[in-house]
Amino acid sequence: MGDIVDMANCNLFENLPSPIRKKLKDLYYILYETAPQSLVMSKGYFKIIELMQNPEVFDEKSSFVENTQRELLAKVLRNALLNVPYYRDCVPISANEVEPVNALEVLRKFPLLTKDEIIKHPEDFISDWINKHTLYCAASGGSTGDVIKVWRTLEELQIERAFIDHMWSYYGYSRKSKILRMGANSVVSPEMPPYQIIGRRLLVSPPHLNEKWLEKIVEKIKDFSPEFIHSYPSSAERLEASKG
Repeated sequence: MGDIVDMANCNLFENLPSPIRKKLKDLYYILYETAPQSLVMSKGYFKIIELMQNPEVFDEKSSFVENTQRELLAKVLRNALLNVPYYRDCVPISANEVEPVNALEVLRKFPLLTKDEIIKHPEDFISDWINKHTLYCAASGGSTGDVIKVWRTLEELQIERAFIDHMWSYYGYSRKSKILRMGANSVVSPEMPPYQIIGRRLLVSPPHLNEKWLEKIVEKIKDFSPEFIHSYPSSAERLEASKG
């Protein structure tokens, strides 16, 4: 599921009034926690869960992981060369040249990018075959510098969620677990209270982890008693530092 922060500017969702957008987001998270997964999650989510349960995934001697990575990388690179304006214009390689066997070598020919370069030309990194009206925009939040946005489909967000759900399951996590969330989707404007409870999640706004609010936030977290923390590292460090 990942962080549903806002939509790309062209997205139909963004044209809805803010209160309605918030209610829809809250409803989505509540459905994720309570409704049958088959009704909420995409095929990609279940595919990743199934893949992570394959013993070969964690077998260092198996070639399964490397072969799978090369196949997926080749697919991503071909899409970039064919459909992503930035790479189509600046990488002098034909998509027909890309195969799983040479995917890593082709990747090395792609330019290294700075965050500033992506911020300057955000739409040049969106694939032409994607309907921009259906993309979700996740922002870094800017806790360690300038904000950078990444556009993804709902299925991609849920695939990200699959990795989190699977790895946390080793430590007793389930959809009914209580979560402290400090990330992009918990950010609120400075004049608003820094926390809110939605379903089984306590959302804390990272920019509010300051002298004015920190004590109240700590008390709220204690009252909520989360079982898991899903947070920006910088926010978790700031919270930990407050203990000293």
